[in-house]
Amino acid sequence: MDRWLLDGALFGIESFHQDILKQMHKNEKVQAAFELAQKLNRAGLYSQGYYIIGLSPETPESIAEDLRTLASLELDTTQITIVTPHPQTEMWRELESRFGILEKDWSKFDTKQLVWNHPHCAPGVLESLLEQGFRGCYGNGWLKRTSKKFLATRRIQRDFSSILMGPVRARLASPHRLRYLPPHETVSAEAQAHAASA
Repeated sequence: MDRWLLDGALFGIESFHQDILKQMHKNEKVQAAFELAQKLNRAGLYSQGYYIIGLSPETPESIAEDLRTLASLELDTTQITIVTPHPQTEMWRELESRFGILEKDWSKFDTKQLVWNHPHCAPGVLESLLEQGFRGCYGNGWLKRTSKKFLATRRIQRDFSSILMGPVRARLASPHRLRYLPPHETVSAEAQAHAASA
């Protein structure tokens, strides 16, 4: 593999069904995800895949089968999300007109909860399948396999500093340290009391 792939690759799988990918305006071929995961694993390189569950044609049975397929790819990191429409998007307009948006609490639009009236999955079903998917992807030797790849890559690069510095850097990048966010304003006790009485 080329030098630019020394650490690995992050890629969106989204679905294992070509017709669904076409509806999502994704031009990738389903087989490409299998081939990439296989090449990365053979080369001992890091793989991170993104997958969406709960698209309107899917059923609990089809999702469960797809999650088993996803786990079989043996990715090092797998991000699974529940399809979540956002206002002013094509998906929002389509799902709202065809099925309806059931959730009014914006905090639930976190891609981990069903927020619209799915035609085949009752509330709670997708959340349960999501948990099942994570258990499948992060079980059966995941930690050993991923640790082995990570340490091999660090050995090749002769860089073990990230083992210790990674968590430190992550902590230093906490939101209050990011310059592009507005500064945190402290609210006086008087202003808090006024807001509470209003």
